[in-house]
Amino acid sequence: MRFLFCTLASHGYVYPAVNIAQQLLQRGHEVAFVTGRSFAEVLAEAEIERIPFGPKDGDSFAKRFFGNSAEIVRQVKHISYAHDYFDPDVLIGTPLTFGPLVAARKFQLPVATIGYAAYLWPTTNSLSGFLPTSGREEFFTYRHSRMLSIFAEICDLFGLTVSRESFSDLDNTPLIGDMHLLRSLPELQGDVDELPERVHLVGDCLWEPPAKIDTELEAWLDKSPEEPLLYVQHVSGGEGIPDYWPNLVGAMGGQSVRVAAAVNQISVDIASLPDNFFVRPNIPYASVLPKASAVICAGTTNSVLHPLALGLPLLLIPIGGEQPDVAHRCEQAGMAHCLYPFNVYTRETMPENVTVSMLSQTIQALLSNDDPVRLKVQEMKQALAYGRDQATAAVLLEQLALEGSYTSQKVTC
Repeated sequence: MRFLFCTLASHGYVYPAVNIAQQLLQRGHEVAFVTGRSFAEVLAEAEIERIPFGPKDGDSFAKRFFGNSAEIVRQVKHISYAHDYFDPDVLIGTPLTFGPLVAARKFQLPVATIGYAAYLWPTTNSLSGFLPTSGREEFFTYRHSRMLSIFAEICDLFGLTVSRESFSDLDNTPLIGDMHLLRSLPELQGDVDELPERVHLVGDCLWEPPAKIDTELEAWLDKSPEEPLLYVQHVSGGEGIPDYWPNLVGAMGGQSVRVAAAVNQISVDIASLPDNFFVRPNIPYASVLPKASAVICAGTTNSVLHPLALGLPLLLIPIGGEQPDVAHRCEQAGMAHCLYPFNVYTRETMPENVTVSMLSQTIQALLSNDDPVRLKVQEMKQALAYGRDQATAAVLLEQLALEGSYTSQKVTC
C-alpha cells in the first residue's frame, strides 16, 4: 500500500511523520512526502522520497501561512501532482494542514491526521473542568469554528460539497479526517472516553536526524558534570506577552546549575551571559537531554515528549498554539510544573507568574529529588517505551487503507 504524507514545513510536523513513515516502510509499504523544499535534504538522508511541487519544483506547506487560502490551494495542487505521480491509497496530514483534507475529498481517498500531545478540538463532554477556566469554552468554540470556516472556504473554491449543518457534530468534525493519531497515551490523556471514536492514541512518534558533533557544546557540558543540567527551549511570544528569559538569567545566573538553552527569535548578548549558561539558536535534543536533570520549555508536543521519553521532569511556560492544551495535560497528569505568563483564553498578561522569585522557586522544586513530578515522569517513560514497540500508528493506517473509513473501536498503545 502507498501512503502520502502531507506536512507543514516545520520540524514539529515533519519529524513525527518520518517516524510513522519508517514504521510503514518496515512493514513493506511505500511512502512519500509532500512538504516544503527546506526538508528535501532531511528526507533524503532518511531515505524517504519527497515529491516535488511539479516538474520545476517550488515551495509549499509554509507553516506561517497555514490558514491562508492561496497557500492551501498550493497544498492541494502539490498533492494533486503527487497523486498523479505516486497514486496513494491514503493521505496523511496534520491538524493545521487543510490541503490533504480537501484533496481527500477531491480524489475520494481516506485521510488521516497526525495530532499533537493534546486534542485541540471541543468534544461533546469536554468543555468544562480545565484550568485556566476563564473564557476556555468560548475560545475552544471559536478556534474550531474558525478552522471549519477555512476548510469550507477552500472546499468551495474546488467545487466540493460540504454539509455545514454537520459542523455542529463535534465528535465527527471533518478537521480530523477519517482517523486522528493523537501523540499521547492514557497516562497523559486521562479522559480517553471523551475523545471521538476516530481518535486513537499512538505514543510519542519521536524522531530527529542524527545530531552533528558539537565540540564546543561537549566541552562545556564536560566542565562541571556534577552540577544539575537544565535544558531550556525558549520561545518568545508576540507583542505584550511577558518574556521570562531575562528573569531566568536572573534566577539561575551564577548558581550551581548549568543551563543549556536553545534561544530563538530573541536578541541575546551571549558575551554578557553568566558562565553557567550555554546558548545557541538550536540545540538538538539528543545532544543534551541524555545528560539533563530537567527541562524548561513552552509546551509544544515535541519539546514535551522528548523529555518524557527520558523520564525528565518539566517546567512548562506556554504562550500559544497547542502549548496551553499540552501543558494542561501534563499538569493534570502530575508530569510538569506550569507557569502561565499569558492566558490565551482571555488574552490577559500575567507577568507576576514568571518573576525571578517565581522561576527560582519553581526550578528548585523541579530539581529536588523529592518532587512528585519525578515519579510520574518515570512512569510515563516506561509507558512510552512499551507503546513505541507496538507500531500502533502503522497498524491503524493499514486498517484505514483497507477499509477506507475510520474504525469504530478506539485503539491505544
